[in-house]
Amino acid sequence: MIEKYFLKGVRLRWDGSYDAPAATMDGTIVNNPTPPSRPITYDGLDGELINASLGNGTAVGLSMRAPVPHSWLSYSVGRTTKKLLAAGDVLTGYMSGCPIATWTENGLRYAGHVGTYDANPAVNTL
Repeated sequence: MIEKYFLKGVRLRWDGSYDAPAATMDGTIVNNPTPPSRPITYDGLDGELINASLGNGTAVGLSMRAPVPHSWLSYSVGRTTKKLLAAGDVLTGYMSGCPIATWTENGLRYAGHVGTYDANPAVNTL
């Protein structure tokens, strides 16, 4: 589980995420867009955030510049993006109060990001 890497003193590098391209805000459920997830990599320990119980990154299975395994579930305004959960730990964003859902479809488990839109509450009911 990815949260084992999110510890006090562990420094991670990440260049942000991809959002789905703008589309019709019609409430449809769509497959997650294909751009690959930007990597999250281990960047050492932060000397100002001492975690004596950690020792070093190898305690949680990390080595310098090692990737943190994850897959990205994009935000798509006015739509629900879905991603197969078999892909491993799923991270998502932009979060503006969007519900995150899981369901089974044809025997497979999916995670979904319901893309709400603060400036247009009528879209959220779709």
